[in-house]
Amino acid sequence: MFWINALGFSAALSVLASFCMTKITALRSVALLSNVLFVLYGCLAHIYPVLLLHAVLFPVNVIKLYRIQSESWSVRSAESNLPSKRRSDGNVFGSAKYKNASSGLG
Repeated sequence: MFWINALGFSAALSVLASFCMTKITALRSVALLSNVLFVLYGCLAHIYPVLLLHAVLFPVNVIKLYRIQSESWSVRSAESNLPSKRRSDGNVFGSAKYKNASSGLG
């Protein structure tokens, strides 16, 4: 019985950890871990509302994480296909240094 409670506490700590995340991909990844731990805990401790809730939240977190990852991949892909426009001094057109130089500010 101790290890079931330990599983429940570790699931709770993983939820707490997800609230401390600053990046959304890390948050979703830790949330997936908490979902798995809570499903196991709910099953072993026969707490079916917890089991049901986290069984429903698991695919939600998977879908959200997949969408975040695929958006990130598409942005990286689009950025890699952009031509690099550099001036003769090596600065990229549109950079802050170039804008300041063209406006006479510095």
